[in-house]
Amino acid sequence: MALRLQNKAVIIVGAGQTPGVDIGNGRAMSIRFAEEGARLFLVARHKDRADETARMIRERTPDAEVYTYACDVTDETQVIRMFREAAETLGRIDILVNNVGVMSQADVGLLTTDSDTFDFMLDTNLKSAIFQNKHVYPYMKENGGAIVQIASVAGAVVYQGDGPILYNLSKCALIRLSEATAARFAKDGIRCNTIILGFVQTAMGVEFNIQKTGKSREEVLESRSKSVPLKGGEGTAWDTANAALFLASDEARFITGASRPVDGGQTALKG
Repeated sequence: MALRLQNKAVIIVGAGQTPGVDIGNGRAMSIRFAEEGARLFLVARHKDRADETARMIRERTPDAEVYTYACDVTDETQVIRMFREAAETLGRIDILVNNVGVMSQADVGLLTTDSDTFDFMLDTNLKSAIFQNKHVYPYMKENGGAIVQIASVAGAVVYQGDGPILYNLSKCALIRLSEATAARFAKDGIRCNTIILGFVQTAMGVEFNIQKTGKSREEVLESRSKSVPLKGGEGTAWDTANAALFLASDEARFITGASRPVDGGQTALKG
């Protein structure tokens, strides 16, 4: 049986992860893509974290072709260099996965929003995506390609009351950016789709909420699972990875501009 990404040249940006017990989305996607035959260029701000992902890949898939690279994707010059290096290393670029995203303890509501937090959140979660979509285009325009972006339920539904407005705003804008990218790049055979994540048990999500609430790990996990309508509770990064694999693969060849919830029904519940 043919592998779903056999010999595909793939860049995964955000392939490291926040330190923690649980596997992150970028790491799970990297491992899953390698299992399906992808040739991987793994990018992270901290190269040692991408290196750890590469080590885990080689343990599970010894023949995998995998490279790592450090990049601050909020810096346009570094993004340009990253794509040039990836194309020289892999020979081409078929797939781009944008898994970059941060949360901030200072992002607690509209009336307390400050300029520094705004710049940090929007630069990391949105501007970096604009740079990636803009500068991957020259490498995909001749032969087509696929872009997968990781957004959030927080950017797809309206929550009542005070809350992390900048995270929500950045993820909402990311969804719109995907739609604009899909429309602009369609004539060149480049697809762009978004995964709208609900509660998945990742290191970033769990550790952030432990720090924010002061609750134990067990309490945080229980609370998050109770917010998921689908029986079984919170998902995992492997759910993200499997959805991204589908959208990146030729099985999704006629899908572009789509926002695919991977949320156990949270979007459906919120409306």
